[in-house]
Amino acid sequence: EPTFQPDFTYALLQKCKENYLHIAMDTCGYTLTEKGLRILKEADLLLFDLKGLDDRLHRNNTGVSNKPILQNLKTLDSLGKAIIIRIPVIPGHTDSADNIQATAEFLSKRSSIERVDLIGYHEYGKVKYQQLGKECKLNAQPLTEKQLEDIKNIFERYGLKTQLGG
Repeated sequence: EPTFQPDFTYALLQKCKENYLHIAMDTCGYTLTEKGLRILKEADLLLFDLKGLDDRLHRNNTGVSNKPILQNLKTLDSLGKAIIIRIPVIPGHTDSADNIQATAEFLSKRSSIERVDLIGYHEYGKVKYQQLGKECKLNAQPLTEKQLEDIKNIFERYGLKTQLGG
């Protein structure tokens, strides 16, 4: 998360701007400091991960509240910041009908969302866990293409340009 190293990241952003480089930043949006938010404001494009609207579930899945994330997204949207939302669709965690519906509705009220990318869960990381001698505790099966298409259709019904993958 680039906002966790605010001084370094801000200095790097300034050097990029001095050299006329377009800045796309991948973020989970979780920052509690003005320095962190300033970094997000400086980027030209944000690839903004969103893991759900239900705060209790978000805390359970990530360990932190989503309230600052949602507030930061609203703030950045109000500034007209170009934003691509990236939603990991993880069975049993972020794929409930309620979460999908609430997320689509919430995003449809934001004017700076250029696109929503639905990132389907895959099992590629399990090999990395094995290589590191660690146990992968997530026991989920990837959704089918049909299930992902159905979720995509919900976002599109809310007028959001949506794609599978990202």
